[in-house]
Parts: sequence; C-alpha cells; structure tokens
Amino acid sequence: MAVVPGDSQVDLKAVAKMVNEKKVSMPTEKEAESMTGLEAGGISPLALINIGFQVLIDQQANDLGEIHISGGERGVNLRLGTKDLVQLTRERVGDISRPKDEAVDL
Repeated sequence: MAVVPGDSQVDLKAVAKMVNEKKVSMPTEKEAESMTGLEAGGISPLALINIGFQVLIDQQANDLGEIHISGGERGVNLRLGTKDLVQLTRERVGDISRPKDEAVDL
C-alpha cells in the first residue's frame, strides 16, 4: 500500500524500486477491495497492519505534523501524528509520488 498526498499520484517505478520488484501495477478498485476486504474509499493502512501488506508512505509526510487517512470505512477519516502513523504501521518512507499532471513513461 502506498500513501501519497492527495494532490499527487503514486510513482509506480519508485514503489517497485523500494520493494525490490522489477515492476508493480495499480490494482483496479475491484481488485483492491478483494485483496484488502475493505470498500474502496475506506482502505486504510491501519487496517492492513497485520495482514501481510507492506505500507509505504511518501517522504513529504515527514514535513507534516499530522496526516489524514481513511479510518477503514468509507466516509470515516482519522487525523494522526505522522510519526505515530509510521510507527503504528511500520511504514517505510520514500520518494514515491509525483505531481498528478506530470507525464510518466510506464
């Protein structure tokens, strides 16, 4: 799972490098729901803590004191200290996002 700012998009090449894979892809909404057991719009890194997911967070989060994430149900959001979220989920921090309007060569 990749956690990136709302005004950015996931850089799949950066994520692949961070998890030591040649290539990764974004799941469809249906695939994400099937893999996590959560409804799209409510998929939360907190809900994935002990079910085998690696959680990655964009380095921009380090500049923030707090971060808003899904509470595990559509429409439920939580505000947590960024350092607390990283500690709770054992997230790995890296440069994994780019501006939404930036072209990418996949």
